[in-house]
Order: sequence, then structure tokens, then C-alpha cells
Amino acid sequence: MREEFKKLGKNIRYYREKKGLSVCDLAKLIGKRERIMSEIESGTRIIQLKTLEKISIALNTPMDTLLDFD
Repeated sequence: MREEFKKLGKNIRYYREKKGLSVCDLAKLIGKRERIMSEIESGTRIIQLKTLEKISIALNTPMDTLLDFD
């Protein structure tokens, strides 16, 4: 999988943990299965823009912050 998806997943995991949410909690908030959320965080699933938007809203974190790979 592309390195960008792994970096995105790492950022999502960071902000999820910062909010004190489990993978299951975040999955429920965005209407996805826990397995799918785990795959997104590990970078093994290609994420759709709409899903990224839902994650951004659930984490109260701007999409551009989630996409900041520096």
C-alpha cells in the first residue's frame, strides 16, 4: 500500500488516542466496522474522502491536520 495511507493512518490513530477513543468507538461514530477502521489506521485500506471527512468531524480535527505528513 502507498506510504501516504500508512502516514494518514498513523495520524488518525494519534488523534483518536488523544481523544481517548478506542478503534471501536471511532468506528461507531463514523458508521464503519471496527475491522475497517483498523485497516484504515494500519494503512492497508484505501480511504474515501467522505470517510476521511467523517473521521475529521468525529475527532474534531481538521482534514488538513490529518493529511499533514511532516
